[in-house]
Order: sequence, then structure tokens, then C-alpha cells
Amino acid sequence: MQIHSIIEVIQNQTHSTVEIMEEFKKNSDDQYRAVNDMEISFKDISHSVDEIVEQIGTVNSFISEMLEDKNAIVSAITNVSSVSEETAATSQEVSASMEQQNAAVESVASAAESLNELSKNLSIQIAKFVI
Repeated sequence: MQIHSIIEVIQNQTHSTVEIMEEFKKNSDDQYRAVNDMEISFKDISHSVDEIVEQIGTVNSFISEMLEDKNAIVSAITNVSSVSEETAATSQEVSASMEQQNAAVESVASAAESLNELSKNLSIQIAKFVI
């Protein structure tokens, strides 16, 4: 009976080993699926990162264009400011020139009045010498 019990023990151990192997196979299959799912996730992440890098490149291009546009606008504003300053200076010069001309016209008018008075006085004096 000892052989029979040894065979029974061996069969029980074999049965236990088969159950352990089946559990191991199930765990291995689960891990394989998990690794495949993770690989798909990493590929999705990599694809997303590639898209983000491309979008960052596009944003950088837009930023460069905006910087160029900003520089052009600043240059235009500077030019307009310079022209405005020159125009203001010219306007002040024209205003000063007009004031000088106005003063000269007033001086000529005053001289004309004085000359008119002198002419009247001269006429009166000449009238006294009637021949």
C-alpha cells in the first residue's frame, strides 16, 4: 500500500502543479494584455507629444511674425512721432514768422499814418505860399 499512497501523493502534487501552472498562465496572459495596453497608451502619448511639438512650432512661428509686426508698428509710430515733431516745429516757425510779418505790417501802417500826417502838414504849409 505504500506504492499506492506514493502514487496518490504524486498525483495530488501533479494536480497542484497543473493548477499552479494554469494560474501562472492566466497571470502571464493578464500581464501580456496589460503590457499591450501600456504599449498602446505609450504610442498614444508619443503621438500626442508629436502633435504638441508641432503646435508649439506653429505657435513659435506666429510669435515670430507678431514680433516682426510689432517692430514694424513701433518703427511706424516712431516715424509718425518724428513727422509730428517736425510739423509742430514748422508750425511754430510759421507762427513766429506770421507774428513778425504782422508786426512789420503794423509798423508800415504806422509809418504810413505818420507819412499821411506829414503830407497833410506839408499841404497846409504849401497852401500858405500861394503865388
